[in-house]
Amino acid sequence: MGKVAIPRKGKRKGPDEHTGWFRKLVAQRAGIEAIISHLKTDHRMNKSRYKGFSGDRMNVSWAVIAWNTAKWARTPT
Repeated sequence: MGKVAIPRKGKRKGPDEHTGWFRKLVAQRAGIEAIISHLKTDHRMNKSRYKGFSGDRMNVSWAVIAWNTAKWARTPT
């Protein structure tokens, strides 16, 4: 089972917030949240256009394909 880094709100720090693994996980989470934000705004993931769980999966799949295609097109050869 892996570790989870959830920072506390407010002035008081949690017991693990100064450790290296905690900071690393918080930084990783910040990067992932940025990617999710771009997917929602750039690839219309803010609203599902299809019905049901399979529609959600299809919507996410198309957004990921569009994201990866754009990322691939930006890379220099």
